[in-house]
Amino acid sequence: MTSQTPGDPLFLEKFIVDAHDCHAVCALREHFLSFLENYGVTDVIGHVMPFGGTFKGGWEPIISTFPKEVTDFYRGITDVERDPFLNRLLMTGGPVLHSEVKNAFNWSEQTARMSEMMRDNGMRDSLGVMTLAGPGLAAVFALVFPREVDLDETKRMTLQMGCYVFFKRQQQLKNDGTSASLTPRERQIMVGILRGQTNPLIADQLGISEHTVDTYVRRLFAKVEASSRLELAMKCLCAGQLVNFLLKKNDELLGPDPVDEPSAGVI
Repeated sequence: MTSQTPGDPLFLEKFIVDAHDCHAVCALREHFLSFLENYGVTDVIGHVMPFGGTFKGGWEPIISTFPKEVTDFYRGITDVERDPFLNRLLMTGGPVLHSEVKNAFNWSEQTARMSEMMRDNGMRDSLGVMTLAGPGLAAVFALVFPREVDLDETKRMTLQMGCYVFFKRQQQLKNDGTSASLTPRERQIMVGILRGQTNPLIADQLGISEHTVDTYVRRLFAKVEASSRLELAMKCLCAGQLVNFLLKKNDELLGPDPVDEPSAGVI
């Protein structure tokens, strides 16, 4: 178990490195559970969700620490018509905390029974997370807590990214997927984005102009086919592009780099 504290960006980086060192789903599962444990999560259940016009049928379990009868029952009721919590998750993109929305719905008999079964197994709150690993490939997770929790936006997004890393890496182990490679400078820019740094701060640390960083970021968006900095970081991390860089010391990530700078006229 890593020594970093929950909420520390390096904690997520450590999990990402550990995940990409895994070459078997069983080992990946253990790293994922250890990561969740450090955020107070006691149980998790997750399913691959059919995505592309219908949400009924085809729910494939990918992880569950609940007894089999709970997992099977959960799988049987997971469609948006019968699960208002899932409906809210899909409408907002999540993450959604159960304790914040539980009084806003008229729960069906089945979903009320599901909640009761999970409470019997120690759940007092849960965070619903949805994540995409590719076109038509989505997963939903319920991260379970033994008490009601108040998670800030950073922790919610960190847990969502952890679920993404697990799901994406699991699919890679199954399908041996690959993605376009990044140049050394692009990886440096991406490390800064992962650590929540602004373009001016990245430019200052790398000793290049802010305009050059802006150009790299736009180029990365196009290259990785991402629409936000979060999606950009997720895709590069889970494709294994930044693992070696994350293993290096900070001073090795800064300063001069092999020249691959875009010209001043590049937009």
